[in-house]
Amino acid sequence: MTENHSSFLRLYQDETVASSCDSTVPSKEVLGLCRAFAKTTGWEMKFVRTVDEVPDAHWKKAISANDPTNEQFLAICPPGPHHTPFRNTATPQAELTELADSIGELLIELEKQKQALWEREAELAAGVPVIQHDDEVTHLAVRLETILASGAEAVGCQAASLYLLDDATSSLKMRACWGLPKERLLVPPRPLRGAVADLEALVGHAVAIEDTTLLPHWKVPENFPSAVCVPVSSPTIPLGTLWFFSDDFRDFSEKETNVIEIIAGRLAADLEREMLLTESSQTREFDRQFCRATCWLENRLPSFPPLLEDWDITGWTLPGSRVGGAFYDWMVLPDASVGVAVGHSDDHSFEGALSCAALQSSVKAHTGYRHTAAEMLARVNETIWTSSDGDQPSSLFYGMLQPESGEFEWALGGTVRGWILRNGTSLEALPNNQEWIGSAPDSLFPVQQTVLGQNDALIILGSQQNEPSIFDKEPLTDTTIKGLISEGFTTAQDILDGVARSFLEESCPTNCDTTILVVRGKSV
Repeated sequence: MTENHSSFLRLYQDETVASSCDSTVPSKEVLGLCRAFAKTTGWEMKFVRTVDEVPDAHWKKAISANDPTNEQFLAICPPGPHHTPFRNTATPQAELTELADSIGELLIELEKQKQALWEREAELAAGVPVIQHDDEVTHLAVRLETILASGAEAVGCQAASLYLLDDATSSLKMRACWGLPKERLLVPPRPLRGAVADLEALVGHAVAIEDTTLLPHWKVPENFPSAVCVPVSSPTIPLGTLWFFSDDFRDFSEKETNVIEIIAGRLAADLEREMLLTESSQTREFDRQFCRATCWLENRLPSFPPLLEDWDITGWTLPGSRVGGAFYDWMVLPDASVGVAVGHSDDHSFEGALSCAALQSSVKAHTGYRHTAAEMLARVNETIWTSSDGDQPSSLFYGMLQPESGEFEWALGGTVRGWILRNGTSLEALPNNQEWIGSAPDSLFPVQQTVLGQNDALIILGSQQNEPSIFDKEPLTDTTIKGLISEGFTTAQDILDGVARSFLEESCPTNCDTTILVVRGKSV
């Protein structure tokens, strides 16, 4: 405690209490070790607070966990006149020092473990979930007023008030009171600037004013003869100040000030608990909305492939986050051809998932009339461009298959990659096109054409990984994909499973949305 020259004002400052975990009193087991050491070696082992306590020490070692202010020392001294050693000759000094060093290291390790246990237990206590019980109907206002009343009565005061800082930390507003008219809650906030007592409290001091009339510049908020102000704060940030007022001119002892600071801690705990409950409720509601959004995106993926006699079509998507940013789709077009699409957004956030949903919706919206693959990408690109700021580039593959003839045309943009496996013997990589969907209004998406025959397989892979080089690494090399058929993967699902398994094992980033689509001609 520090006291200024005026007898009408006292400032109290908290001091850090030494941890009980660093007690200098050795345990019963350690004392037994010291007796056994003396009995065996003929030398006394002592625990001391300072080395000055053992001026005749032959050997000493600091024993502490991690706090140099609470060090203990282990010392080895010659035996006293009344000590009878276990054997007649003392242990040689070299062996004695080596043994004492080993014991010292073990005791240091023991202290570290005790310190770690002490800290972990406190951390586990902080991990207890904050839960609002169904029968908890008492309003926060009632709880705060009850705490103020109990605290005021404990220290013999007739009124109390709680002031909290605003978001800008520029003013203090009364949020709860006891012993004062409720109309005081309607008073505008007090400016923090110039509120000397509150400022002094917010820096960590308890301010006790014996005679408020003699110290008007300390800006006591209520008209009482004596008052005391303490900070209300969390372990990291100040929340406000707590005032207790007395009808009589009086002093506040250090013990009473400590009680008031405990009351301030209780108020801070209740306020933080209420904030945690509010935040927890908002988080649960957000999680529910997140789950609904995830289910909505999953339900947009096709459930059943089109019923084609000579073709197998299948797809798979792996979300890299809680909501997916990639999709596959297929649809039967007005001219009886089959359209297939694979797309993904470049953004890993929730915004990217919304962009992906908009991309898929745009594709579906433009399938109701005749078009080519290049026209589809151009229209989708225009739709995405005109409905955004151009800051959500996406990748898209779109192809059209004529089931009767096997004629296939496609166009792609972004980082979507594709291969055509010809009868399990040769592999053709589809040409890349780094024109992103939605990045520019005049992007060009050239159309490509080929014929898919029996036992041919089209493999399309889309991923949020921007670097095309990732697809040049294992497992998605041309040789690996070619080998999927030679290993007996004869259906579209077999090929899909093999590509997905290889991709997951070798080169799939953990936060990368990925989708794979396979179209394969059935064997005759």
